[in-house]
Amino acid sequence: MDPIFLIRHAHPELPSDPGAVSHWTDTNLSERGRREASCLAERLERELAGRPCTVVASDLKRAYQTAEIICERLKLAAPRPERLLREFNNGVGGSIDAIVEAARKAALANLIDATEAHGETWAAFHGRVSGAMERVLREQTQLTIVVSHYGTTMNIVSWWLGLGLNEANDTPVGFGSLLASLSVLQMDVRGKRVLERLNDTAHLYATGIGTPLIPPGK
Repeated sequence: MDPIFLIRHAHPELPSDPGAVSHWTDTNLSERGRREASCLAERLERELAGRPCTVVASDLKRAYQTAEIICERLKLAAPRPERLLREFNNGVGGSIDAIVEAARKAALANLIDATEAHGETWAAFHGRVSGAMERVLREQTQLTIVVSHYGTTMNIVSWWLGLGLNEANDTPVGFGSLLASLSVLQMDVRGKRVLERLNDTAHLYATGIGTPLIPPGK
């Protein structure tokens, strides 16, 4: 199989009312985000050197706009929007207790059509993301770039490595995924699934807009 490049969207604009925000709040990229996406696109242009690619992106603006910047730089067809690759639906913003309660009450049958007033369980989230990626893998004919979100990327990596969920219906381990980061999935010569890169932001450090994983002096 050809590699799958996983990209987390770049920096989004801050919502006008942070108290009402949810993970499905549809915000545009900020000016910083556009710079981050451009840096990432330049890196991909160098690494891929004209290699044919398919780009699939969450339909939320912060992810789709990141994908558009990549496609423009690489001279690719427009990204294919994929609603199933949205971030975790945590329901209406507000207190942690309110979000947890909304998720508890979520009906799994409505996990995609849920309004902002509803959420979904982590198991449902993992299931929809894994299902979307199974289809991406099944239909893949060339290198695929998938642009999504923090929680989505965590579930994709967990799916790829076959980690499943623990007894609490949660991913057993976590994976870092900074804004505008790059992770790479591929198969080795023996057919084993490999996590070739994870949370790579070297392209941002080169321009001075990267965020240190460990603050200086710690």
